[in-house]
Amino acid sequence: MGAWGHGRDEAHRIFQVAVMIEKLPPLWKDFKNCLKHKKKEMRLEDLIVRLRIQEENRLSEMKSKKLQIEAKANWMESNKNTSNKQKSTGYKPKDAKDK
Repeated sequence: MGAWGHGRDEAHRIFQVAVMIEKLPPLWKDFKNCLKHKKKEMRLEDLIVRLRIQEENRLSEMKSKKLQIEAKANWMESNKNTSNKQKSTGYKPKDAKDK
């Protein structure tokens, strides 16, 4: 079997990597294109490592965005409460008719 068998195994592995890259979800389009344009062939193990790293990065970005949205919502709620307190101080400007 020698070199011929080894060549088929390698081709099969390359095909597996290509199929996995193609099966990535649409939201991973940029990452998918980046992987497709790599000049160096990638082993399946390398692809799995890259996918894990990418997924961790995406999760941390989502958490960060969620925290930003929550902080903004809290800030807006805080401003709303502050403006209500200012209105309820009982101060009323004098009208020109009262003079």
